[in-house]
Amino acid sequence: MNIIIDKIKTKNVDETKEVALNFAKILKSNDIVILDGELGSGKTVFMKGIANYFKIEEDIISPTFLIVNSYDIKVNFENIVTNNNNSLKLKINHFDLYRIDDFDELYYIGIEEYIESSGNINFFEWGMKFLENFIEYNINNIYIVKLKVLSENEREIKIEKLVKE
Repeated sequence: MNIIIDKIKTKNVDETKEVALNFAKILKSNDIVILDGELGSGKTVFMKGIANYFKIEEDIISPTFLIVNSYDIKVNFENIVTNNNNSLKLKINHFDLYRIDDFDELYYIGIEEYIESSGNINFFEWGMKFLENFIEYNINNIYIVKLKVLSENEREIKIEKLVKE
């Protein structure tokens, strides 16, 4: 069962980034965020807003051929640490699963380590096809961010939280 947290229409890239920045405020260590939407819907733009919140200075690009880009969070965000361990090294991992057809392929890049390491927040573009696999892990929350193209610049962003039964 999914609970809708927010549904917003944005008029431009800056507004999409702002929605992402505000969403980032609720994220915690060991959360998974699935970014769902067609090509060009704004998944990577959304990630740039996440990066803004976490003060990530590197250029955010979709890891289409690399499968994953990892970014160190250099600022202390006590709100995302769930086990009161402020010495954790926090990371944002940004996956692009567009070219992945079978979840078993992800074991070669160490998917379990990414998902189960304390301090990681994992974002998966094209991750809906593996939702059932993600549910099996011992994680904090799963969020689904659905991005829909309304026009050249406008997007509808629906953010849902998956509630495990």
